[in-house]
Amino acid sequence: MKSLLLVAIAALGLPWWALPASATAQTVALEGNCAVCLVEGGKLMPGSKDHSVMFDRQVYYFPSEAEKKMFLSNPLKYAPVLGGDCVVCRANMGARVPGDAKYPAVHNNRLYLFPSEQELRVFKSDPRKYENVDLALDGHCSVCVVNAGKWVPGKPQHVSVYDGKRYYFPSADERQTFESDPAAFAPALEGDCVVCLKNGQKRVAGSVKFSALHDGRIYLFPEDAARQTFLANPATFVNVDLANDGHCVVCEQAGKKNIKGTSKVASVYKGQRYLFPSANERKMFDADPSKYVGQTNTSIDQSQQVHVVGKSACSGCSYGVRPLGDSNSLGMAVVANDKVYIVEDAERRFADLYASRYDGLKIELAGTIKKQEGQFIWVEPSKLERALR
Repeated sequence: MKSLLLVAIAALGLPWWALPASATAQTVALEGNCAVCLVEGGKLMPGSKDHSVMFDRQVYYFPSEAEKKMFLSNPLKYAPVLGGDCVVCRANMGARVPGDAKYPAVHNNRLYLFPSEQELRVFKSDPRKYENVDLALDGHCSVCVVNAGKWVPGKPQHVSVYDGKRYYFPSADERQTFESDPAAFAPALEGDCVVCLKNGQKRVAGSVKFSALHDGRIYLFPEDAARQTFLANPATFVNVDLANDGHCVVCEQAGKKNIKGTSKVASVYKGQRYLFPSANERKMFDADPSKYVGQTNTSIDQSQQVHVVGKSACSGCSYGVRPLGDSNSLGMAVVANDKVYIVEDAERRFADLYASRYDGLKIELAGTIKKQEGQFIWVEPSKLERALR
């Protein structure tokens, strides 16, 4: 049955990840509304589990088989760009902020979602600025870079979507190679500069003009100076995008075990790299990433205290993470000892420091740890002030 299904999908020219959804719990796109109805009719129409398909690790519901077939005939037209995350937030802040089906836009036969009317207005004022935010490596073939060290332009007819990003390839052969292990060919930190994030706490888009291939991974930089800094000491920067300190999030949640993953078995979700001890855990993760992301608290006592001195930053703009209590807040971060401490309610309780969070101030932070995920630690602060010189 499975082989016949794959043959049918191949006949439509679709990759392996555009498959009918299984019965297991998975991330539901568009809050269960029909993507085809939204694009073709501008209406939010609830779909049904009886007519569903999985595309790029999200499940899409449709009111009937007719809409489902339309989606399968052209998923890039109907699946929201960047997996439904806001392209304005990604371009301007470096953050993967989920959009809302109540704020859609259709541009060049593609669907875009935004978290509020404000981002929608920004997009409509200059849509061409944002239409290719989801295009990886400026359309070059990642397989050609990793396997042959060559920058070869891809073709739109040979496209694969992974983690909301479009990857182009010169032929179906390279596309198939990519789809056999997408994380092996995806650029580090979604193509943003790992040096800029590590040293300056800023998400800065890299360029294919300034690239490096290290240990089989692609790294991009905005200028040659950053590239040279990386090449001088790559070990300092290679794990900037590593989630959960390299521990398996599936093992922690499903088996309550603290097990290190391996770089040979990886998955990328929202630009973060997750490692697993075997392909079985990775398969479980890819079936429903949202089930595991943000759910782990490795050896964290909720009463545990923290007291650090570090540099101020914007948690949303620099790292794409938010305070736990207010998803609309960009939040303030204190960066110390390779950890990023996310400060709760900083804009209200520490307004002056919050307004200067981009300035890299020397900050003293004390408080209670609420949650930890990899390098990110959310804190309920009892003290947040400029550190004494």
